[in-house]
Order: sequence, then C-alpha cells, then structure tokens
Amino acid sequence: MRCNYCNKETYITHICPYCKEYFCLEHRNPTTHNCSTYQLVQLPSRKPLAEKVQIPANAALKFQKNFFAFAFMLVLIEEILRIISYLRYSPFLEPNLYVAFLSQWISPYIASPVFFLITCFTLFSTKKLTERMRPKTEFTTLLRKVVPVGIYTAITIIYVYSIANWILILQP
Repeated sequence: MRCNYCNKETYITHICPYCKEYFCLEHRNPTTHNCSTYQLVQLPSRKPLAEKVQIPANAALKFQKNFFAFAFMLVLIEEILRIISYLRYSPFLEPNLYVAFLSQWISPYIASPVFFLITCFTLFSTKKLTERMRPKTEFTTLLRKVVPVGIYTAITIIYVYSIANWILILQP
C-alpha cells in the first residue's frame, strides 16, 4: 500500500476516519495530511458556559444605571413623604425602623436627615467605586456587576416598604 500523501510504500497503513484514504505512520493524523474533510467537519471551539451566558457589558451597566436612578428616586420620594408627614403630624411618627432606631439616640428631626444622607452617600459611593474599578479578573468583573445591584436592591426594599407606610399614614 502507498501513502496517499507522500506516496511512500508502507506495510502498515492507517485509514483516515474522515476521508477514508490510506496513510503512513507519519501522515495518519488528519492534520498532518491536510485532510479537507476533517477541516470541513471541524467543530467550532467550545467556549466555557460562563462566556455563553454572559450579559453584554453595556446592558449590565445600563441596568445598573437605571437601577441606581430608581433607588435614588425612591429615597427622594420617601424623604418628601416624611417631610409632609412631619408638617402634618408629629416627627415621632416613623414607619422606617432604621430611622426609628436612630431616633433613640438623637432627635427625630436630626435622625431622618442623617439616615437620608447615609443612604445617599452609600448610593453615590457605590456608583463611583464601580465606575472606577477596572475589571482585571473574572472576580472583579463579577464584583463590579453584583455588589451595586445588591446594595440598590437592599435600599429599594427598605424604601418601598417605608413609602407604602407613609402613604398609609398620610391617607385622610
């Protein structure tokens, strides 16, 4: 038998599983004899599952920006409802447990703005830190996406509950 690539006569031949032709020991591998069938059948390289499922970076950042705006809007609405309630009723009327807890040590007139400022500082510092953080590894990329969303979610939960309570309190 002769090798179909180098035309060398061999006693032991190998059949290529793709093109079904005979080859010597040196050219038995489909890549060594430039098998055209092998190149056509070659599967695309598999990407890890994490790369396939990833949300595009700009979509994730757009979601973060929108979620930040939503959380900040809730903080402002809650503060406006609190001021309306203070003018209408009493500053000791407080549905937000964190401000009520803070009011144990300082005046309710001061506790509300302090909590408001702490929340705003948390929102803006989280936003600035994630904008400055450069994704060097997969871990920092994940942190950059997950941490702000977690903080915004916690603030949203606290403030949606508080806004609902203020609406109930302010109803005539």
